[in-house]
Amino acid sequence: VPRGFFIIGGPLETDATISQLKDMIKRLPLADIHLSFYTPIPGSELYQIANQYGTFNNDWSKMHVYDLNFVPSGLTEEKLKKYRSDLYRSFYFRPRQLLRYFFLMLTPRRMKEIFTRGWAFLKLIGKKENS
Repeated sequence: VPRGFFIIGGPLETDATISQLKDMIKRLPLADIHLSFYTPIPGSELYQIANQYGTFNNDWSKMHVYDLNFVPSGLTEEKLKKYRSDLYRSFYFRPRQLLRYFFLMLTPRRMKEIFTRGWAFLKLIGKKENS
């Protein structure tokens, strides 16, 4: 099953590059996608110069791809979180993807897994984050 793993919010990210990513994700023959936020990794060159490309919250407790700790110039934290939700929605709410999951649910052993993951997904894309 082909899966795509993508990072958004890199140093040179713009509205246009996220739009291009959205188009590319829809064209690729992927079954699933995962979207992470860019994180300047301690010890890397970009970690040393992250503030030159945007706002960097150098909080070690958020040094992972699930919290947003870097926002490139020209974008906002709210916008990046909205883009991530929109990218997930535009990928998973296409007829092809909905049909795929419908047929997977017809297999009893997969039904619980689909419902559990589906519920977690709906909570993620519907989450109103105040951080």
